[in-house]
Amino acid sequence: MTDYVTVNRSNWDGRVPHHVNAHDCDGFTTNPSHLSPVVQFDRPRLGSIAGLDVVHLQCHIGTDTLSLYRLGGG
Repeated sequence: MTDYVTVNRSNWDGRVPHHVNAHDCDGFTTNPSHLSPVVQFDRPRLGSIAGLDVVHLQCHIGTDTLSLYRLGGG
């Protein structure tokens, strides 16, 4: 099993640079009001989510869920 874990971890680690660039991770770390493009698109349809428990079920690396949190979701 150790070999499987090592190979799997290496596979995921190799994908990090692509995800950092493709999902604008720098925008999330440098701008506390930055929202993912998905949540920007959904925002007019959401209404207020302040104080609600929320999660984006198709969120890939957490940027959509973080964006919902930034809009007041918990």
